[in-house]
Amino acid sequence: MITHINNYTFKSFKNYTGPIETPFKEKNILFGYNGKGKSSLSKGILDEYKKEDSVTENDYRFFDKDYIKNSLLIEESNEIKGIVANFGKENVDLEKEISKKKELLINITSLEEEQQKYENNIKNEIESIFNTKKGNSSIKKKSSSTLDELLQSYQKDLAPALKLVPKKEDLKYIKDTSEYEKELENIQNANIITFDLITDEEINELSRIMKTKYNETEIPTTKVLSWLKNGLEIHKDEHANRCQFCGNVIKLEEIEDKIEKYLNDKKQQDLLIIERISAKVNTIINQVQQLNENKILLENIVGENISLHYENIKKQIECLSNIFDIINSKLSKFESQINIDINIIKNSNKLIISNINDIKTAKEIKENEITNIINKSNTLIKGSIANEIIESQIIKKDYKEYKNKTAEIIEAKKQNDRIENEIIKLKNSKSTTSDFATFISELLDNLGIEFFLDIVDNNYVIKHRQDKTILTIEDISEGENNLLALLFFYYELFEDNKQKKFKNNIKLIIVDDPISSVDDVNKIYVLELIKRIISIENPQVFVFTHVWDDFCNLCYGKKDIDDEKNRTPYRFYELKKNNNGSYLKKTKYNETPYMHDFKEIYEFSKKSTTDDLDECEIYHYPNVMRKVLEEYMKFKVSNSSPTLDNVNNVKIALCESVNKCSKQDEIQIPTLLDVCNILSHKSARNPEQILKSAQYLMRKIRETDVNHFSTMTK
Repeated sequence: MITHINNYTFKSFKNYTGPIETPFKEKNILFGYNGKGKSSLSKGILDEYKKEDSVTENDYRFFDKDYIKNSLLIEESNEIKGIVANFGKENVDLEKEISKKKELLINITSLEEEQQKYENNIKNEIESIFNTKKGNSSIKKKSSSTLDELLQSYQKDLAPALKLVPKKEDLKYIKDTSEYEKELENIQNANIITFDLITDEEINELSRIMKTKYNETEIPTTKVLSWLKNGLEIHKDEHANRCQFCGNVIKLEEIEDKIEKYLNDKKQQDLLIIERISAKVNTIINQVQQLNENKILLENIVGENISLHYENIKKQIECLSNIFDIINSKLSKFESQINIDINIIKNSNKLIISNINDIKTAKEIKENEITNIINKSNTLIKGSIANEIIESQIIKKDYKEYKNKTAEIIEAKKQNDRIENEIIKLKNSKSTTSDFATFISELLDNLGIEFFLDIVDNNYVIKHRQDKTILTIEDISEGENNLLALLFFYYELFEDNKQKKFKNNIKLIIVDDPISSVDDVNKIYVLELIKRIISIENPQVFVFTHVWDDFCNLCYGKKDIDDEKNRTPYRFYELKKNNNGSYLKKTKYNETPYMHDFKEIYEFSKKSTTDDLDECEIYHYPNVMRKVLEEYMKFKVSNSSPTLDNVNNVKIALCESVNKCSKQDEIQIPTLLDVCNILSHKSARNPEQILKSAQYLMRKIRETDVNHFSTMTK
């Protein structure tokens, strides 16, 4: 028997263990509003029961709103699975024969578990060999969908390794490649210095400018021009006609024209070009220190054979240094012609590029050399792993057992298929589905329901009582669907058509909200049916409902006592919910629906935020609030309908009289009525407004009738 659930996490339940202080008994009746976690808890109880290794599907019954769809409805048809009862000596004998056949069925699960055990042993041994032989190398573990594929994927690595060593014994002493992999990483991370060299276009421009003799026009320097442009922007932003520095009158348009003239001047443009080239050459010259550092780095990684290339690059930078001096002489005497040998620049560029390419080649050769060593070593390591797996006595022994179990499973499945076919033939020879069809159809007729069950190939179809047309589950109402499902569920609990002999194999019954959407006319019958399920002696029973009246009805006449002398099998709970999730609380059923609803809204009104509310709760509270207001009005006025048409009576109930309503009340009362009558039916609801209305309702009841309020909130 289940006493509690352990560490349960699902939807609104967060790592919940309970109930501890008031553990489950044989018969448990649980109440919870929608959204509090009823369905989640019912599944949690079943999951807890299934933790026992010996539990099978025959040991429990689970009813929920989808019982027919999930458990009885035959896929891609309108038919419902037939319920077969065993009546008469012939059918009893058939059932005995069926039972004997079932005893011959081989437990495939146990064979598969044994097979899995050997498979796990092999995989664990493979992993151990792999980790030991792999060491710190970067070889990846293999994965395959089947054990045979996994073994083959490792074993095929032996042949390539044997091409590199004379005999298999040599594979046992292979070392990992971690040192080489680290060396390779260092090579790959070592960057070669780069230079932003003077382009051919820039060389041609430089040659032209150096040969050109410019007129001695007074053109401001680049720095001065930049200063003027910045000053112009400042004065534009300030909309000033006076100098922001000295205060003299200035003409911005004249200054702007002069700047434009200076910038468009050919001399000025060429000056900018040669300054840019000069700066570029200067940057290259200043990279000598970086060049030396790069040389030392790559020498340590690649080798000293690249030193000559770095020295050659350094010489060419020295040549460019002389060029730099010549360029600067032009900048100091821009009007004069100065000769320059541009071939020096071109030759330096060529030699720098050539030597950098030689350094790259040397690095690539070293990188390829290490890569080849790693690849060869990895091939040998993989071969070593393969050889160890092939020679492992543990793997050989367990693989033999694994294959034996595989063969057993194949043969067992063939035998079970043969026996299952024989059982089907025996079942088809039984004449029995009519008993349930007759029982249900008569009952449905007595209840005034316009459909009945008919038999097709030992299964059922739903037919309209008048025109005999075949109906689907979707064609009947939700209440009729629930009623039919519950009747199926109840009938199947028994071995006879009189529902006298309970099936002793059933140890657990869970019924989740069976009265949901059932018509009021049929509710009494359904409640009696549930009471019968609760009264069955042997199984542990859990019944869930979201209706307080139904909860009280189911609990009526039953006592929850834990004294050793007077212990009863019953336990009553209410599902609660807080910031930590849903939980169970032992409760009593002697509260009136009004008192229970009142307390619900009172507890809700004490909230400071609605952040933790879910959609079910947002829908739920306006409905409960309406019930509370309606019942409260019965105490105060004759007309108790809480509607806008009846707003004056609402004012009397909440303010003692219409004249005593404050301006705030005049606003709040219509809002309260909107929440009660409109928000509860809208798809888009305002949680904050619902909370404020609940707080207002409680406050007004406390103000107008403090005794009533105190009684309700004890």
